[in-house]
Amino acid sequence: MRAWSLVVSGALAGLGGAQLAMFNYVGFARDMTAGRGFIALGAVLLGARHPVGALLAALLFGAFEGLAVVMPGLFADAPAELIRMIPFVVTILALMLFSYRAQRALKLRGVKSA
Repeated sequence: MRAWSLVVSGALAGLGGAQLAMFNYVGFARDMTAGRGFIALGAVLLGARHPVGALLAALLFGAFEGLAVVMPGLFADAPAELIRMIPFVVTILALMLFSYRAQRALKLRGVKSA
């Protein structure tokens, strides 16, 4: 099961990379992922490494990504840089929540943190 999961995840990652290189840009461009790997890592950690939790976290981060796309048209006076950083700020806050939750779980088990 693990081997098949690894094969499927590699194939899906390859398809995602091909889509990104072929349809969003013309060919490969440096930094074309624009930090989305950081957001994906945050989704996996916030979802407690469970598929359903990661799905819900990815939907949450996707909603904020969409919000960052829509908001510049709604708030023309706000700097675009501040609006574009909304998904990353939410990701950092979610990772802080994950860290707090993990530290609290360790404390309840009686394990001292480093």
